[in-house]
Amino acid sequence: MANWREFYETTVLETNPTQLQKLIRDTEVAIFRRMRELHASSDGAEERREIAGASAALRALKTENPEWPNPKQIRIPAAK
Repeated sequence: MANWREFYETTVLETNPTQLQKLIRDTEVAIFRRMRELHASSDGAEERREIAGASAALRALKTENPEWPNPKQIRIPAAK
């Protein structure tokens, strides 16, 4: 896939929960990379808004997917 939009479109159409987890991660990586590119640019405000909307939708997909780890249940070991 060429860009974050293609990853996103594929992700929101996926119905297999296992594949969905992988696609969400891949989409988040593609979004992160694109945001790094946009950070160095003065333009791209519209695309940043699109990315914000897509990121919100990905968060919703993660909370609706029973296979996705619940962050409230993840235990982080205490520092020694």
